[in-house]
Amino acid sequence: MSEEHQKIELATLAPEHWFNDRSKSSIWLAAYRILHATKDHFTGGVFFFDLDNVRGMPLLGSLNYFDGGTVSKRYDLNSKMTVEMRDPKFSTTDEGMYLILMSPFRIDGVQLPEPLVKSRIQSTVGLLGAINGRNMVFEHLFDNVLDLSENKTSAFSPVFENPAWFSAVDLSPARRGTINTAGTLISALPTAEKNRVNLSLRWFESALYDSGVDSFLKQWIALETLAMPDTTNVQPLTTKLASAYGISEADARDKFKVGRLFGLRSRIVHGGQICPIHGMLSKYMEAVFVDALLERLGMPSERRTEAVLADPHFSLTSYLHE
Repeated sequence: MSEEHQKIELATLAPEHWFNDRSKSSIWLAAYRILHATKDHFTGGVFFFDLDNVRGMPLLGSLNYFDGGTVSKRYDLNSKMTVEMRDPKFSTTDEGMYLILMSPFRIDGVQLPEPLVKSRIQSTVGLLGAINGRNMVFEHLFDNVLDLSENKTSAFSPVFENPAWFSAVDLSPARRGTINTAGTLISALPTAEKNRVNLSLRWFESALYDSGVDSFLKQWIALETLAMPDTTNVQPLTTKLASAYGISEADARDKFKVGRLFGLRSRIVHGGQICPIHGMLSKYMEAVFVDALLERLGMPSERRTEAVLADPHFSLTSYLHE
């Protein structure tokens, strides 16, 4: 970071109490652009926000950082993906106002889980944005990891999803008919019900393009909106699944374990539990939603949830972090 002729080594600004052995430690750096701030606030030198395991530093000048490169993807007609990566390089931002957030990533040789560190950063961004407005964290610029032993910087390459993980697309006449029928039935619903179904689909769409805890919570909100008028009571959703599969509610409760899914949601939302969300659990949540949606529209069940349960690699109990 530079302001005129002053150069600041960010490694020297990490709090001493974070580590016993800095030679075996590293810090996560996240940078955000600040807009519409007063330059006079920077005249007194570097100042900090010391929050829970995160130190924030507003800085005026330019940032030197390691750019992990970009990913370019191409697909042929057989859905074969070709990935090309632009070479990573060191870059420098324009002169401006920036916010650096740092958090310990490796402590005395023990590396913390990446989701935990990201969660701390995100919580801090939320706090700063809530108290000081969006312009405080207007734009995320980069994430770097700074090794304190040799002052080396690394970055993560852009993440891309493997399309083979998702189910194949069915464009047969029968499937096209299913889509058209669903659309027609939604349009015919009373206004309040139609709005509720469409809102649930918007939450489902948002979950499709997210991952981890964020995707799980969005999937749950989609289910609540679709099938749980009282969000503290999972019984209506269990009832819909029982109807879809032609089984008793007791059997549906035992088979699909919606209550235990709600338990995980509650531990995250109310207990503050930070945990990884397995990709198979995301598939399960999607399947429950589709089964509930088709039942709500009076369409034949495709028994999506049952198919996920039948996967020999699926283990709902191990995904629930109980």
